[in-house]
Amino acid sequence: MNKKLLTLAIPVLIAVFLLSCKKDSTTSTSTTTTTTTNGKWQNTGPNYNWINTIAINGNNIFAGTQDSGIYLSTNQGSTWKAVNTGLPSDGGNGKDGINAIAISGSNIFAGTSNNGMYLSTNNGTSWTAINTGLANANFIKSLAISGTSIYAGTTGAGIYLSTDNGSKWSAAGLSQATVYAIAISGSNVFAGTDGGMELSAINSSSWKAINNGISANNNGYAIAISGNYIFAGTDSGVYISTNNGSSWSLGNTGLTSYSSVGISSLAVNGNNIYAGPNDGNPNGVDGLFESTNDGSKWTAINNGFTFGATEVFCIAFDNTNIYIATASGVFKQAL
Repeated sequence: MNKKLLTLAIPVLIAVFLLSCKKDSTTSTSTTTTTTTNGKWQNTGPNYNWINTIAINGNNIFAGTQDSGIYLSTNQGSTWKAVNTGLPSDGGNGKDGINAIAISGSNIFAGTSNNGMYLSTNNGTSWTAINTGLANANFIKSLAISGTSIYAGTTGAGIYLSTDNGSKWSAAGLSQATVYAIAISGSNVFAGTDGGMELSAINSSSWKAINNGISANNNGYAIAISGNYIFAGTDSGVYISTNNGSSWSLGNTGLTSYSSVGISSLAVNGNNIYAGPNDGNPNGVDGLFESTNDGSKWTAINNGFTFGATEVFCIAFDNTNIYIATASGVFKQAL
C-alpha cells in the first residue's frame, strides 16, 4: 500500500513517493492554465509533482510534495510558487518529503519524512525546525489541531502532543505505532493506526482500541467526522460508526467492483462525504468517490481524471472548489 493520510475536516494528511521532476528552488513559479467547469477535474500543477497533502487557509493553498518541498498558490491553483526557505533537503538535490500540513491562525505546521516538524509564521516565506521533545520521531505522517493542542502522528513512534505551538513535544501514547490519521471531535481524539482505530480524550496519553466490527488486519488510513457519523478509511474500504466508535459497519456500496479497495483519504463538506482510494484500478481510473447519504452509497466523480492520478492522498476545500492531492499534481473541480 502506497499511502499515508489523511485529511478531513481538520487537516490531517497523507504521504508516499514521487513521480515528477525535482525542484530545489525557493523562488520558482509554476504556471498551469486551467478552466474549471462544474463536474470536470482539471490538473492545476504544480509541475505535475507527486502531492502528499493539501491545506487551505483563506486564499492560500499549500501543497506538500514528496521531494520538492511546499508550494503555495493564492489564486486557486492557477499559479504556484515554491516556499522552501528553511526546509531540509532530502540528502540530494530535492527537499525532504512533506507528509502533513496543519494551520492554526498565522502558524503553519509541516511534518516531514526524515526531519520532524517545521513551523512558518509568515505564510510559508520561511520555516524553522520545532523538534524539542520529538526524540527519534522524525517521520511525521499526520497532524491535527484543536485549540492549543497539536497532535503529530509518526511512523513507529506513536503520537506526540504540543500545547505551546510546537515549542515542546511530549509522547502522548500509542508508542511504536504508525499513526496514519488523527481527527478531533469535541473532547474525543480518534487515531487511525497500523493496528486499526483508537480513541482517546483531548490531552490524554491513554488510548483504547475501538475495532468492533472492523475486520482483522485493517490499517486505519483516514478519518472524517460528520455529526454523529465517524468514517474510517481502511484496507477494506470505508467503515462507519454512529456510536463514537463503539461499533462499526462496512459502507462500501458503489466503491468500485473489486472488494479490496483501500481508502487513504476522507473528507466532509456540508452533507457530502468524499473518499479517495489508495490504489488505482489497474484496468482503469478510480479517482474520487462521493456520498450524499452518510456513506450508504458512493458514486465515482472522475470526469477529467487521467491514469496516474487515481490514488487520492488528500482532499481539501475552499468556498468554490474541491482539491485533491494525487501522483500527478493537484486536481480541482468546482463544488
